[in-house]
Amino acid sequence: MKVLLIILIIILAIVGILSVPFHIYSEYKGSFVLYLRWLFIKLYIYPPEDKKKKKKKEKKPEEEKPEEEKKPEEEKPEETKEKGDNFIKVFYDNQGVPGIIELIGNIARKLRKGLHKMGRSFYIRKLWLRINVADGDAANTAVKYGKVCAGVYPSLGYILDTVHSKNCSIKINPDFLGSKSEGAFDIHLFIIPSKLIGSAIKMGLSLGAEIIKIFISNIKSANKSKVNTAVKADKDNQNNNTGKVEEIQ
Repeated sequence: MKVLLIILIIILAIVGILSVPFHIYSEYKGSFVLYLRWLFIKLYIYPPEDKKKKKKKEKKPEEEKPEEEKKPEEEKPEETKEKGDNFIKVFYDNQGVPGIIELIGNIARKLRKGLHKMGRSFYIRKLWLRINVADGDAANTAVKYGKVCAGVYPSLGYILDTVHSKNCSIKINPDFLGSKSEGAFDIHLFIIPSKLIGSAIKMGLSLGAEIIKIFISNIKSANKSKVNTAVKADKDNQNNNTGKVEEIQ
């Protein structure tokens, strides 16, 4: 009973720890800053915190040992191991390029669905983005502004549609009088590890089940084709034997 109670306490402690949000802060306003925070622990990724230099202990030189006479090693004959065909090669031989494309498509669909679910484990608490597009020339600035908008807005739209988000402010402005593009951002997001791990496990199981299903169907079709080939060969042999008997008669 005590052992079960200890195990239950450990499980609850792990679940509690994994339920604590993991915060990520990043900003660029003239200089880039990135740091992480979990509970009361704060870790700066960039710029790195100053660390005290540790003195390396000097190691005493080891006394040179007399070289032992090396006995000539007997050359062992190399063992040749027969390797079976890779399952991917077998799959390709049976299904060809269309089968490979279908397999990749199924995996991509599962990954997209799984990544969408994993994205729900992320929470954007603050997203502030400002971009001033400039090129020194009004026509070039207008063209560059269109390209930046076409690249930024769809990507951010997909991200904000996938994750939980609030307090988002995104502005991209053309600066026809400026000569250089400038940008600044401030992001604060957090992750709940338990949700992320659960989504990753579900995606892995779903993806594994899909792959196993495809390969099982491939094995069945391969066995069926082998049986059909064997039956056809038996019929050909019977016809040949019948023809020989008729010739002898």
